[in-house]
Amino acid sequence: LKYSKSIRITGHCEILVEMLRSEEARDNQVALLRRRVQELEHALQKKTERDEVELEKELKEDSFSMINNLNVQISNLQSSLEYERKAFKEKERQILASTQIMENENVKTVEKLKDSLCNLHEEKMKNNAMEKQLAQMKVELEAARSEFEIYKGKANHILQFKEKMIESLKEDALKHANNAESTAALDVIDAPEAEPDLLQQSSLEANVQLDQLKNQADLEARFLAEQQQLMNQVQHLEDQLHLESMQSVQYRMKISELQQQLHTARSELHEVQETLELKLKEKDKEIDRLTREISVVLNKQCTNGDSSSRIKSLMDNLIRKQNIIEQMEIERQAMQFQLQRLEATSVDCDSTARYHGYHKLDSFSKYSTNRLRVPSCLMNSQLIAVYNTVILRLFAFTEWLESVLLGYPLSRFMFMFYVILLHFWVLFVLFTYTPEMHEKEYMLTTPVPSSSAL
Repeated sequence: LKYSKSIRITGHCEILVEMLRSEEARDNQVALLRRRVQELEHALQKKTERDEVELEKELKEDSFSMINNLNVQISNLQSSLEYERKAFKEKERQILASTQIMENENVKTVEKLKDSLCNLHEEKMKNNAMEKQLAQMKVELEAARSEFEIYKGKANHILQFKEKMIESLKEDALKHANNAESTAALDVIDAPEAEPDLLQQSSLEANVQLDQLKNQADLEARFLAEQQQLMNQVQHLEDQLHLESMQSVQYRMKISELQQQLHTARSELHEVQETLELKLKEKDKEIDRLTREISVVLNKQCTNGDSSSRIKSLMDNLIRKQNIIEQMEIERQAMQFQLQRLEATSVDCDSTARYHGYHKLDSFSKYSTNRLRVPSCLMNSQLIAVYNTVILRLFAFTEWLESVLLGYPLSRFMFMFYVILLHFWVLFVLFTYTPEMHEKEYMLTTPVPSSSAL
């Protein structure tokens, strides 16, 4: 920053030096004209007609050569001025085109942000629907598990009842007579034949319910995996939003700074032009006054009307051509300065647009196809504000530290000395420190509780 300020100050100083030089040249011209007036007053009193004839010849020869030279210089300056005006208009057109492109890109980014907001809202709606389905399936799974437990208890109760009935029938068969034994045996034989059929049916029903429970568990696991994937995607989108918001803040700050610099440059250029115009008007007035004095002196002293009119016309032409040349040089210098300032601002705008406006987010391509910004309404505004303030203060501190280190060589030396001293101190502590152990002394000094105390 100091370097850029120093460059700007040197540019202003150079412009002021050139202005002072032009003023000195004007003053010298005024002094020369005054001297010429005095010399002409003395010369016209002393000169004779012979001198007038010689003067006419010399003036004719010199006037033709000087007029030709001045015409050539004027044509060259006019061509250079036209070329610089065309270049200036071209630069202005390029700057307007670049600003229009940047505005179009901002509109496109806003549209993309709206699309990403709609996509994120749809993803959240899908996530909520899947969460509701998952909760419903969990309830159904719990109900199926409870039914399975009830059915299992009923089956165990039936099996125990059947085992008791078989044992009682066996005991009754031993006590009764042979006739009762035959009938009981037939009943007992029929009962075990019917029991396997019931057990097979119950086992088939249990297997079917187990398959249903397994399918429900698989669906639940799949829904949980999809939900986790959606949560990860939302988290990455929020991170992407945070990064893009920080980049947009930095980009807006850069644009505002460049606009301020451009405004200050235009105001300075306008002020310089106004001051130069005022000074030129003053000098023109003084030149007109001196030319009038010269014409008055020539009219008084010269007896020959033709020679005086020729001298007057030649002096007027010379002064007018000098004024035109000086005005063209001043305009050319002002246009060059304005072109340099506009080129610098356009280069800064292009560099900031390329650096801050076209970041690629390839790290998030596996989670979302549209690598776009997420609006700030989905994030915690307080946390964003705190984070932005911390970042801005950190940037301000780094810029201040950079300016101090660049502006003061002694600060760099002291910083390096502090770092070296800190490293030596750390090494000294590491190599000389011996940790103290108190565990053995504590075991020796602490009394062991006796059994009576216990």
